[in-house]
Amino acid sequence: MEWYPNLWRYIQMIKLNRTIEYRRLPAELKSYVRELQGVIPFGVYQALAQKLNEGGKEEEYYYRLSEVARSTRLISMRAIPT
Repeated sequence: MEWYPNLWRYIQMIKLNRTIEYRRLPAELKSYVRELQGVIPFGVYQALAQKLNEGGKEEEYYYRLSEVARSTRLISMRAIPT
């Protein structure tokens, strides 16, 4: 596998995909955002909320959310895959 790192990453992604419980995602996201509100400044949270409300930019919202979580070390307090 060392000769094919992208293949290895793809296999890891498939394994991770099998462990996701999609029915729990909305509740987990709501809990995560509530916890994040207590850690980040209001202006940062407001910018994130605006990205989500714009619609059609969910990927960018989740990417920014993960960046904020990493920068505030919230991600290390929870079992969230990076």
